[in-house]
Amino acid sequence: MPLSADGKILLKVDESNIIDGFYEIPAGVTTIGVEAFAKVSSLKTLALLGIKTIRGGHLNHSHLPAMMLLAGITDIGVSAFKAAGIRTMGWGGFFKCSSLQTIVIPAGITGIHARAFRGCSNLQTITLPVGLKAIGTEAFSECSSLQTITLPAGVRDIKYDAFLGCDKLTRIIIDSDDQAELERLNALLPYKLTSKIIAKSLYDEVIRLQEKQLARILFSPQTNQLYRFFHVDTQYVSKVNVENDKKQIVEKTCPTLPEEIFCHINNQGTDANLYYQKAKILIGREPWPTTPEELKGYEEKLIKIVNKCIKQAEHFHAATEEAQIASPAAPLN
Repeated sequence: MPLSADGKILLKVDESNIIDGFYEIPAGVTTIGVEAFAKVSSLKTLALLGIKTIRGGHLNHSHLPAMMLLAGITDIGVSAFKAAGIRTMGWGGFFKCSSLQTIVIPAGITGIHARAFRGCSNLQTITLPVGLKAIGTEAFSECSSLQTITLPAGVRDIKYDAFLGCDKLTRIIIDSDDQAELERLNALLPYKLTSKIIAKSLYDEVIRLQEKQLARILFSPQTNQLYRFFHVDTQYVSKVNVENDKKQIVEKTCPTLPEEIFCHINNQGTDANLYYQKAKILIGREPWPTTPEELKGYEEKLIKIVNKCIKQAEHFHAATEEAQIASPAAPLN
């Protein structure tokens, strides 16, 4: 791992310096030299601590899923990272970094240059820092999995093709409630993206309403199989059929457990709760409100969706109980 004479420039890194896919820049290094990582293929995580300058041609591969980009970096050279790419993001900085899924860019970066994140096919969310001024040509083009991006107020230039080919992009969150600022940023984006813009406070409120209604599914005895096992107040007391020592099938009531245990397990069971999953899909199909005034109507729609799911569960349980009454289990001896 050669360094310059003064210990401030990292000249070369080879495979022997990579430990379990991780490499941390040595203390005192402020500059990464040209092609310092050019032939490294096992690097998965890179911690850039104290770095101010990154020169061209560093990571010539596409297997880097994570970087720690800390404040203090002031410059990145052209195509500095072909697979992972900072005060600016250089041309092609993260070009085709196919493993990258989420990135939060640190404060101090003012520009993202052309094609910086182009072709990051698994990138889903990105948060851009306060102080960002410009997003260059095709900066996020062909990020085919990108769903959400958070833009700070104050961005002055967004190239028309910055998000070209981001077909799954559903939300462009603006970190501002100022209507004039929202309209200004709206004007910077292509027309087909303007419907995706939402203020951060409105976005947060929509998410809160969704979570509130979905929680009703988890905490309703009609729609949660766990509820009858753990909650002492529910009328849906769990009974199971078991075989006694006389080979008879009998009905036996299950004991209850403290509600704290129920709540903990309950929150882990969303994937297995079919009513929760159905409600989540239906809620996801509802158009989002575009103004705070539309929140009330939106919430009413969510309430109706969840009420319908709970009602369906009630009908199912009623039918099940009728069937059990018609075919009672043998009494417990």
